Amino acid sequence: MDEDAREKMALHRFRVIAPLLETGLSRQDLATRRAEILATEFRLPDAPLPRRISRRTLERWLQRYAARGFKGLTPQSRSDRGLCLAIDPQILRRAVELKDEVPERTLDRLLCLLAREVEAQPGTAAASSDRVARSTLHRHLQRLGKTRRLTTAPSRTFHRFEAKVPNELWMTDVKYGPYLPGEQEGTYRRAYLIAFLDDHSRAAWGAYYIAEDLPSLLDCFKRAMLRRGVPTRVYCDNGLVFKSRQFSRVCAELGIRHVFAKAYAPQGKGKIERFWKHVDTSFVPELQVSQPKTLEDLNRLFWAWLEVDYLHRKHGETDETPAIRHDRAKIAPLDPAVAAEVFLWKEQRTVDKAGLISVFGNRYEVDARLYRQRVDIRYDPFDLSAIRILCDGRRFPDAVVLNLHRAADPRVTPASPAKPRPGTDYLRRLQQQQEATARAKLGRLEFRNPPGQEERKDV
Repeated sequence: MDEDAREKMALHRFRVIAPLLETGLSRQDLATRRAEILATEFRLPDAPLPRRISRRTLERWLQRYAARGFKGLTPQSRSDRGLCLAIDPQILRRAVELKDEVPERTLDRLLCLLAREVEAQPGTAAASSDRVARSTLHRHLQRLGKTRRLTTAPSRTFHRFEAKVPNELWMTDVKYGPYLPGEQEGTYRRAYLIAFLDDHSRAAWGAYYIAEDLPSLLDCFKRAMLRRGVPTRVYCDNGLVFKSRQFSRVCAELGIRHVFAKAYAPQGKGKIERFWKHVDTSFVPELQVSQPKTLEDLNRLFWAWLEVDYLHRKHGETDETPAIRHDRAKIAPLDPAVAAEVFLWKEQRTVDKAGLISVFGNRYEVDARLYRQRVDIRYDPFDLSAIRILCDGRRFPDAVVLNLHRAADPRVTPASPAKPRPGTDYLRRLQQQQEATARAKLGRLEFRNPPGQEERKDV
């Protein structure tokens, strides 16, 4: 198993055990969640069909995570992986053929038929067939998708749900935004609003972006946590951008449980859909007067509306403002140093015989000990001048730039320069009020000399 496959498996294992890692759970809650996990079929990376995990496997993953964190969930590679060791491949192929002929055949019937065929054709396979256990055959047939599964499910009822405390659950989604003038005269480009909403307080953070892509999602996620703290769970739909490995890795390294909404079940996204409706009725109509020309101007207006209007407006269901309800928990924001480390992107490169690697057309020199090695690189997608080098979990000296033809990852969209625009409309009044509040907070800070020292006067 290569490094890429091991990382996929580690992310899968983290998603399985994540419900048991939340703090403040009672013994009964833990037992209930453990039973739900053991009764659920999970789809392994690159596996054709889902399967259940055993209680022993679940306990082993929890122990490894407690000892080494996310890295402890990375499986060790095996030299005999993929080999059929417990059953002769010829016997397994014949069992699959018999199952395909009559899908209703049970395991006992298959074993009986196999035994009779071996008796009729004695040889080396006979000795192997004698050692085929019923559970072994069942496991291989299940892996190949040759067993019957339950096709009926009990009817479901939906109940109103709310997280007990702030940052227990965040919801995220993407919404189409207004059109902005393009770089060329007469052209326009659509903006996309990405937002994260706290389920308990309804406090939100979001921003507009030109592209509905992974860099925009990660940038918004980082900004949200730098202001609102780190959530316990993040609930999102099954869009490709939310299922990306970079986003899953960030959640795993921060200990965030990444939860996906079930297909064709929009009931779970009601709160963020209500937030979108409030944006459409309160913020978007005012843009007809403000008429922002740049993405930066649009975001400044949105953040002013969010901080001054939305967060301090009493919510109809909670009967409190989102700001009061969220600030009551006194949650510390994400450490910027941790954010800078976690949100680095990761790629793999092979060092050539000259000790060089290529990253999006740029050439870098790496440590001489890594010649012809497969290495992991960590980098800021907006700044390719600094590349971190890791191999087998060990960090080596950073790569040295030889030729820097491209300053940023080609998958990111650089922001256009801001153009100031005066105005006196409602949204710009909110922006001015937000700036005035910030200046007032700074003005209350007192800078005094230590006790016993006279005040210094400039001459």
